[in-house]
Amino acid sequence: TSVSAQHEPAAADLTGKWTMKVSGGPHGGTAMAPTLKQEGEKLTAGFNPGHDGEIPMTGTFVKGAITLKSPANDEGSVITMKGTLKADGTLSGFLSSAMGDMTWSAVREKK
Repeated sequence: TSVSAQHEPAAADLTGKWTMKVSGGPHGGTAMAPTLKQEGEKLTAGFNPGHDGEIPMTGTFVKGAITLKSPANDEGSVITMKGTLKADGTLSGFLSSAMGDMTWSAVREKK
């Protein structure tokens, strides 16, 4: 028997497509479909808000807590997201950007 170099899967793996709703923005609520990729505690995400192309974000997922941050855009503004994985498998939290602070929630898309 060979021993695989891969670790046992974590209790929760956020990898996949999600449907996300953002509330409290200056233009009302919006929906996005980010793709998350989790490798250990490292988390990457691609958000496509529809007007500027995809926004890559990087961060961590540790003990049920999510932290994501975008690179600065041309104006130097950064988007930061914090959230938690809920018992029912959904995600929710807060998002801060140049447009202000908003709340968000996400559910995993069914395969």
